Amino acid sequence: MPSLELGFSVLHFDMGAPPITAKRQPCENMTTCTLYGLRIHPSINLVYHFLPDWEARAEIFGLDVDISGPIPNPRVTFSLSIAFRFY
Repeated sequence: MPSLELGFSVLHFDMGAPPITAKRQPCENMTTCTLYGLRIHPSINLVYHFLPDWEARAEIFGLDVDISGPIPNPRVTFSLSIAFRFY
């Protein structure tokens, strides 16, 4: 079962806010700035319904790409999960 997750974010950075403990500041030498981010996660999954309310899901291969300035962060993902559906 193919799957595609998309996400969009906006980060507003202000020098009056508490300090960030990162190695590299996202907006160097600026008092305020706004960063836009886009997260794309295409994946291939196996899903098995073993009881009417239970399912097991295995992500065989996924690619998680966070296109956010200033540092993009691509990752290959794998996962296993079991879910119970509440009606």
